[in-house]
Amino acid sequence: VLALLVACGAPEPSPQASQPTATSAPPTTAPTQPSTPAETLTTETLPSALAMSKVTRHALFIQAWMLINDRYVYPDFGGLNWEAVRDEYAEKVATASSDQEFYDLMRQMVNLLGDDHSRFLSPDLVALEDAIYENLEVPGGIGASLGEFGGELVIIQAFPDGPAFKAGLRPGERIVAVDGVPRERFPSVDEVILAIIDEAGTQIVLTLRSFDDVDREVRMTRALVDLESALVQGKMIEGTEVALLTLNGFDSPRVTELVRETLEGLLQDGAPEGLVVDVRANTGGDVDTLLDTLALFVDGGSIGTQAGRKEAIDYLIPEGKRMPELDRLPVVVLIGPHT
Repeated sequence: VLALLVACGAPEPSPQASQPTATSAPPTTAPTQPSTPAETLTTETLPSALAMSKVTRHALFIQAWMLINDRYVYPDFGGLNWEAVRDEYAEKVATASSDQEFYDLMRQMVNLLGDDHSRFLSPDLVALEDAIYENLEVPGGIGASLGEFGGELVIIQAFPDGPAFKAGLRPGERIVAVDGVPRERFPSVDEVILAIIDEAGTQIVLTLRSFDDVDREVRMTRALVDLESALVQGKMIEGTEVALLTLNGFDSPRVTELVRETLEGLLQDGAPEGLVVDVRANTGGDVDTLLDTLALFVDGGSIGTQAGRKEAIDYLIPEGKRMPELDRLPVVVLIGPHT
């Protein structure tokens, strides 16, 4: 599951922009940071097929710089001299020898903000994210949820029956190399993810580092990853009358309906004694999907406010959608450092 965000969260999704974030900002994670999202820096004008002229690159550079200058939530840019950044990167952009070098420079510029909710995505990454969001599948992946923590790419969860699960990847292990290429050689975590995803049936070797800094290599065969079954799972806890709903992300508007269907299946033979909702591996996703899913449990109310430089948006849970089957049912929510 990818959490690829553009400029501090997005009030509205668009075909060429990343979806709003619903992350709750655990320490040193990405997308994390105190969750005060700004407005969206879209990539609607980024060409992906033909090489760009220097004039086009400069125009896109100025557009990106201006969007952050005018809309970024922190007017002081976290102490960064944003005008000096413009002057420095205008020279670098002018001498970029390729589109890839230009994209790398744009990514470096946005990263100077030190804000894990702010990212620049190349057209390839936008296309990948959109395809995953729309189809709820990864064409050739390893079947794992990944997160960025302190600049490192970390395994959050290996999905059951996927390549990562079968290979024994463990939560908390860090990816330090892909096919022998060290993490430091990739311009960003997003580029690491692009290297991991390829055609189903192809081989990949990951070098993983454990908590005690021991490295190991794992070879896997990429496979089609069905995110629909990975995002929402339900079962009765063995030996109990307690139902378990595992919710691993809000990365598609279909999640809400999947949650409803899963709950209906768990409750069809009579109300259990309780419900456990496990969101320990849930790193966020689309805000509207989060609100619609909460509406199954809570009848209205606010989850908080998104405060931008120019406006504030109150995020309200829809009313009248709560599942009556949940009345008087005790609910426990499991959270963790990646929630």
